Amino acid sequence: MVSSGEVSSWLEALKKQELKQPRKLINAAVSMARLTGDRTRDLQTAFRQEVITWLQLLGAGEKKLEPLRKAVPLAGKEKNHAFGESLPEGLILEQADDK
Repeated sequence: MVSSGEVSSWLEALKKQELKQPRKLINAAVSMARLTGDRTRDLQTAFRQEVITWLQLLGAGEKKLEPLRKAVPLAGKEKNHAFGESLPEGLILEQADDK
């Protein structure tokens, strides 16, 4: 797991880059900045809002930005992208109970 502070640093650096393919950057930034529902992992609210504004300027639509506004579970395609392959048939990822 990467700390929210480290992710913030990466996003700040990306904001300063000249962009040739903003769509790829938008996808990466949304993945890094998405809300998890865990305060220790989520970016600070004010900084996350800065990221949303920046991504809007790059052309990100509201649907693309939804995971930055509320915790949204990863869809099947996003899970495959995040983990590099699909899970075997019948195997599902579940969140661990924090008891």
